[in-house]
Amino acid sequence: MQSDNNIRLCEPTATLDEAWRRVYEGAFPAEEREPEDKLTKLMEEGKLLYHRTSDANGDLLCFTMVSLAEEFSFLAYMATDPTKRSGGWGSKHLKRLLEQLKENYPQHLGLFFEIEATSPSGVTLTEEELKIRERRFVFYQRLGARRLCEDLIYLTPSKSAGATDWETGKEWEGELLAIEFGSPVCADALERVMREIYHRFYGRGPQDPLVMKVLSQLSNCKSAVTCQGLSAEAGAASPASDTAARIDTETKGAAACSCSSGKDSKGESSSGLPGSQSPRTPGLCPLKRLISFLRRVWQESIRPCLSGRKPRSS
Repeated sequence: MQSDNNIRLCEPTATLDEAWRRVYEGAFPAEEREPEDKLTKLMEEGKLLYHRTSDANGDLLCFTMVSLAEEFSFLAYMATDPTKRSGGWGSKHLKRLLEQLKENYPQHLGLFFEIEATSPSGVTLTEEELKIRERRFVFYQRLGARRLCEDLIYLTPSKSAGATDWETGKEWEGELLAIEFGSPVCADALERVMREIYHRFYGRGPQDPLVMKVLSQLSNCKSAVTCQGLSAEAGAASPASDTAARIDTETKGAAACSCSSGKDSKGESSSGLPGSQSPRTPGLCPLKRLISFLRRVWQESIRPCLSGRKPRSS
C-alpha cells in the first residue's frame, strides 16, 4: 500500500485523460454517462469541478465531478479505479473535497448526490444487490451524509441505453442525500434544491408530472427539518436578556439553513429556474459574525453599564 505522503490528494484538474476515460467508462453504463465534450465545456465555463487523486507516478486512483448550482454543490460522478480500492482513497478524496467546497463555497447548503434506493418500493433486490446498496449508503453516511426526508420516494428520469436525453426509459428510484455545510437543510430549501436538480440535470420543469409527484411528498415528510423548528431552537439558545434574545432569535431565525420562503414580494412561488429565483437570505458566515458582534457589545458594554459594572477590557 502506498504512503499518503506519496499521494496527490483531490487535485483540481482541467483536462480529461485516458486514465479518466478508462475509469469513467468502466464505472458508469453508457446511459448514465455524459459526452466528454459536454463535460469539458462545463469545466471550461466553471460549472463543473473535476478533482483527481493520483499516486506518485501520476496514475489515477479516483476522481469526482461536482456540478455547481447557486445554492448547493452536486456530486455528479465519483469513481475509484477498481484495482486500487484497498487504500481507502475514495473516502480520503471525498473528505478533502468537502474541505475545499466548504472553503470556496461557504454560501452553499451542502453537497447533494443521488444513490440507488436501499429499499425500493415494489422491487425485490437480491442479497448481493442489497449489500452493495447498503454499503454505498454507509460509505457516505460515515462522511456525514443523511437522508433529508426519510419517507420520500425520490424519482428521476432515466435513459435507455444509447439515448441522448432523459425523455426515454423508466423512472429511476433512488435516494437524495446531502452532506450539509452548516445548519440543517430545511424543507423549504430542500424543495428549491430538488427543483433545481430536476431542471438543471434532467430538463424537467416545475409542472412536470414526475417533479410534482415527488415534491408533493414534502408536505407530509415527517423527518424533514422545518424553518420554524430551527428558529425555535435558535431562540432557546439565545441570551437571557430580552433585548439580546430578540436580536439573536430574529437574526438566527432569518439565517437558519438559508431558509428563505422561496416566494417573491407578491407571495407567489418562484419557479426555481435560473434567473427567476427570489433574493436569498445572505450566507450564514456574515450573519454569524454579526450575531457574535452584537452579543459581545451587549455583554461587554451595554449590560455592564446598566448594572453599574465597568465593561471588560479587550
